[in-house]
Amino acid sequence: MATSVLQSSLPVSAVASAGGKPAIGSLGPPPDSPKVVAAMPKRGVHWEYWRAVAAQVAWTLVTKSSLLVVYFVFISEGIRRVAPEMTTKLHKLPIPFVVHLEDYESTHELDVAHVAAVLLLILSFASWSFLLRWVLSDEFKAKFRKWNRNMAWVERILIVGASLIIVGDMGLFYESFNQSVFGNSAFSAKSLVATLVYGVILVVVNFVSLYLSQSTREIASQGNVVNP
Repeated sequence: MATSVLQSSLPVSAVASAGGKPAIGSLGPPPDSPKVVAAMPKRGVHWEYWRAVAAQVAWTLVTKSSLLVVYFVFISEGIRRVAPEMTTKLHKLPIPFVVHLEDYESTHELDVAHVAAVLLLILSFASWSFLLRWVLSDEFKAKFRKWNRNMAWVERILIVGASLIIVGDMGLFYESFNQSVFGNSAFSAKSLVATLVYGVILVVVNFVSLYLSQSTREIASQGNVVNP
């Protein structure tokens, strides 16, 4: 019986079906069948995804580069007024190769306050992103809390730390704006209004950045995006 099956010229599926038992070859249609081809995702350029990526990159370049100028000019000046030791020129620091900054006109005036302003820019964006995600996204909270069952104290530290960074950022802007524009250290309602407008701009910029990033992830999660 076994010898006749092995020597039979019939396909495996036909032989197995004659015995009343499904054969391995009959478990599903071959890869070329129309059913399998229809089930496979279509390959091609997902224009909606790439438009979302382009919008996210364009928004980031335009807004973050503009804010970089604000931090480089106003926030660095506020840092100098709050901490005068930050006026030390970078080329005077005992760091290898930094001394060559003195040789170029564009880098000669760079000081420690400029570096501190760039670092504050990064911390400010990270703080806004964390707070906005924490307020708006339950999914973010769930992922955050999966790290440890008892994360209440970590949450408080991060929220307080992010809030202090944002308040300090706006305080430096107020100090710089008040001194640079009005030239006095007394309270100025105009400087306060300008600082509040500055804070609103930061909220809008970071909120739109978060929205565009989330939209891009949602489009990519649909499963029709071809990875480059």
